Amino acid sequence: MTEDIITAWDALAQCLCDEKGELLADARDAVIVMWLEKGDTRPFYDWVLRGHEPSSGVVRMIAAMMAKADSPDVLPATIRSGLSCGLSITGKKRGDRSNPENDARDYFIYRDVARKIASGGGYEAAIAAVHEGLPRIGINIGRQSVRDAYDKRHRRKNLKQQNQGS
Repeated sequence: MTEDIITAWDALAQCLCDEKGELLADARDAVIVMWLEKGDTRPFYDWVLRGHEPSSGVVRMIAAMMAKADSPDVLPATIRSGLSCGLSITGKKRGDRSNPENDARDYFIYRDVARKIASGGGYEAAIAAVHEGLPRIGINIGRQSVRDAYDKRHRRKNLKQQNQGS
């Protein structure tokens, strides 16, 4: 990535580049789609204003989301049913009330705790080490929030693995 990481969506795009070998433009498009599905347009407009040119697929998705909110009858049923939400311009906040920035923060907390556990540290030691480092990067949350971030993802990962094995 040639730019500094200044937002949660920058960090997620960089993670996709580093861990999955995606090109920056493709990683940004993937993050835009993830956040749009949660009703959050910030990655889209932030990156467009910084010069990113979204793929035609992302542009079509935004157009379909706008059509769903404004005139859903113009969309084929297959497209309409595949959209989690519509986009409309109003003075009110709409969509999912969860905060994608917290979701991104929790992913990186989970990843750091998992790495520390895998390198031989115990659960409590890993939680403590990650918690102690967070204020240096501007994240001020309690130790229980670090536990919750790890436990939630770890539980989900284990359930997914169990379901695949059966």
